[in-house]
Amino acid sequence: MSRAVIRFAIQGDIHSYRHIPPCHKISRSYMVKLINDLPKVKADIFFILGDYADRDYPIVMELSKLSKVPIIYQHGDHEFFGDWTAGLCTRNYEKKVIIGEPCDPLVYMFGGVPRCEAWTGLPRFWSFIFKGVHFIISFNGKFEVWPTYFLKWLDTVLNEHKDLTTVILGHRPLYEDGSCAEAMRKILKRNRQVKLYCYAHKHEGDSLRFLGEVLQVPAELLNDFTTRRTYEGDWYVLIEILNSGIRILRRNFSTCETNLVYFYKTRTTVGTEDDSHVHLPYITPDKGSFSVPTLWLKNAKIRVWSLSKEEILPDPLLKRGLIIWKSLNGARISIVKANKLKLSLLDIHYAIKIKVKEIKGSLTNPVRICETTLPVKFNIEGIGESGSTNGGALYDFLLIAQVPTGRRLRLIVEGITPEGNVESRQYIDIIGCNGISSAVLKVGHLRINGKWHWMSFHTKSGEVMIKAKGPRKANKLKISLAVPECVKEAEYFFILLVYPHEGMYTLVDEGTNFSRKIKLKINSKYFYLGDIKPCEFKEIEIGDLIGGSVISVQCNGSKLVIVELMGETPVIFQHLVYKAKKLNEKLIGYELSNLSKLMLKNQVFKEKVGRASLIFF
Repeated sequence: MSRAVIRFAIQGDIHSYRHIPPCHKISRSYMVKLINDLPKVKADIFFILGDYADRDYPIVMELSKLSKVPIIYQHGDHEFFGDWTAGLCTRNYEKKVIIGEPCDPLVYMFGGVPRCEAWTGLPRFWSFIFKGVHFIISFNGKFEVWPTYFLKWLDTVLNEHKDLTTVILGHRPLYEDGSCAEAMRKILKRNRQVKLYCYAHKHEGDSLRFLGEVLQVPAELLNDFTTRRTYEGDWYVLIEILNSGIRILRRNFSTCETNLVYFYKTRTTVGTEDDSHVHLPYITPDKGSFSVPTLWLKNAKIRVWSLSKEEILPDPLLKRGLIIWKSLNGARISIVKANKLKLSLLDIHYAIKIKVKEIKGSLTNPVRICETTLPVKFNIEGIGESGSTNGGALYDFLLIAQVPTGRRLRLIVEGITPEGNVESRQYIDIIGCNGISSAVLKVGHLRINGKWHWMSFHTKSGEVMIKAKGPRKANKLKISLAVPECVKEAEYFFILLVYPHEGMYTLVDEGTNFSRKIKLKINSKYFYLGDIKPCEFKEIEIGDLIGGSVISVQCNGSKLVIVELMGETPVIFQHLVYKAKKLNEKLIGYELSNLSKLMLKNQVFKEKVGRASLIFF
């Protein structure tokens, strides 16, 4: 009888094979050689630990069709870029959005799926049990790395599988400052079954270290014997989980040498059971849907979690008819119904209308046409590189506008100190189209390695943060719209939303909104769950759930929920999902799900991936 063992490889920060200054570059040829080496070492799985893409298409997923070993893609912070983080992002919507497109801050408002989840067909975070070991694919944000809803979910699944050795696959390291990382560390310390945390993010390399009983293993592992980075020396990190412990190995695919770096002596549960239980929590917006990615889900349950969304601008959807804007330079402001505007495509019912005449602006001297102020509080305590669970680190501004084709409209946000001084000025332009235009701008600060950084600014290097002498002192933000060109006469229509937390934008009213009036549809069957309080959930017993089943959501309030699938399955479809059926007592995938058919209309996805890959348990 052979001894039980799980063997897997890790790598990360591929960044679409691009050069990341000052020196980081993982080439396509390196990755192809790596995946070709995996069968030689009998690897079970290959984990890519985030930042495989930036603002672009996740083309690195082409590796799935080249690899004989299943690849699982963990999303890092750069996968958020262009959608909800980094800021200074604009996008025009002239026609129906194709699923899986990059730079789509309004994706949840359209009831869609963010591009990286659309390309995998799997949630942003999830877990599975393989050969008696619990593997957790971690969430990662940019400026709020581990938000409260993820931490609550993580604590729950760890408690439910506390008897199993657990491995967490993340992107950001655990040792960062900030209350997000501190909350994560507390959870891991009290869950002693967690033995391994694998991560990337540190391009320059990092060393092994412990957090209690958790061994932290970087993909770019450096020690006294390893001075060349993985992609410079044709090697990668290979990990073996045995009954007696965990082996951290350095595998060179050019010389076919495998060297032991460290042996962590600890009892594990590898090989103790054949349970193939999965947790698949999909963040789903109102009018959103997804396909069940398993061939078959036995003893299935669905757990629906509430998700909160906070908005701080008074009456942003204009339901009360409140005009908080002051007109400037002859502009005329009014509230209009949006039913005959392009904005109505987003279920926007009212909009601010600004009519201007004889504006003589320029790119360097824009003419402001309206302004308002917003009281804010930037926190200092708990604001580290990982962000803060309590907010106060950033404010996300989302401008949604209908602007004459080819015309510019500029959003300007200025930080005003208690003394009345302007401490910062940030801006972003949108250029009108025959549809809807959107712009995202962030105002905030983080403390990284003891030094303060502010976001987000235009810089020559393209970096979204600048170094600052200290934290932000502003207690209010002055918000203006300006015309940076000469205009004889024009009309602009818009709404503005301001969120005190990162990402996942929906059309919500002022205040803290949670998931309300939730209705779930599984194939043709409806379930009404009503309201669910923040960080709480309701469960539905399903029985067996066939692969490719469509789950749809309707909800009010925050207009977001987490729909978590739970059950036992022998296999998961990745990239494309098939509808399943029984034929001669065997389960087969016989037809692509409707959502997968839509994915194949995305020409880049079709060319780079174009087919399903299977993850067997």
